[in-house]
Amino acid sequence: SSMNDLVSAFTTDYHTGSLVPVFAYGPGSELFAGIYENTDIYYKMKAALGLDQKLDQ
Repeated sequence: SSMNDLVSAFTTDYHTGSLVPVFAYGPGSELFAGIYENTDIYYKMKAALGLDQKLDQ
């Protein structure tokens, strides 16, 4: 194991409503700087990819 490895483990073997720690780097990473409801991550990913903007028709 090197100093750069991230060690993690699941606390349960079923789905929970627990808050999720998120780590990111690169463009859009400012949207991911904390702990979020697991359902918020979808919307943050969508915003980081620019998919939350309405298209001109």
